[in-house]
Amino acid sequence: MDRLEAAQEEFTRLIHWSPDEEGEVGPEKWRRIKGAGQLDRKKLALLKMIFDWREKRASKLNRPARTLLRDDLVIEVAKRMPTADRDLTLIRGLQARDIPDLVEMANQVRKLTPDQCPEPPEKEIETPAMVIASGVLSAVLGDICIRQKLAQSLVASLSEIRAVVRAKGQNKP
Repeated sequence: MDRLEAAQEEFTRLIHWSPDEEGEVGPEKWRRIKGAGQLDRKKLALLKMIFDWREKRASKLNRPARTLLRDDLVIEVAKRMPTADRDLTLIRGLQARDIPDLVEMANQVRKLTPDQCPEPPEKEIETPAMVIASGVLSAVLGDICIRQKLAQSLVASLSEIRAVVRAKGQNKP
């Protein structure tokens, strides 16, 4: 792959995840909220519903979505699956005016069947050999970056190195 192809691929990925004219974002952006990986199917459905509600509301008010309801609060509400307003009243940072809407969303999610809820992400199991290989590759990359006077963080992150090791373990290019 030459530089032009790599750049086109990266730009395509960025365009896919950037908002369009209507403010819509990539279809699975809600999954990238920190903590979403620990939720079961019903809680993921609530997370998605709250995320969509927050995005629409932010668009209507012309404000950043995270200023209306922080990501950590979205996860906390999804974890609790509230049945009544009192289940959320003690959460610091949650606006009282939002609580009835959040409880109503949780009640709607309870009515969903499991097949109507999103699938949880597949857990990627790292074997001890993969952990060691990632560490060695990271050390080698660090040495090369020092010799070439490059910042290692600009070349590859640890998660990218792990992805390479994982792909190699699955015989993917």
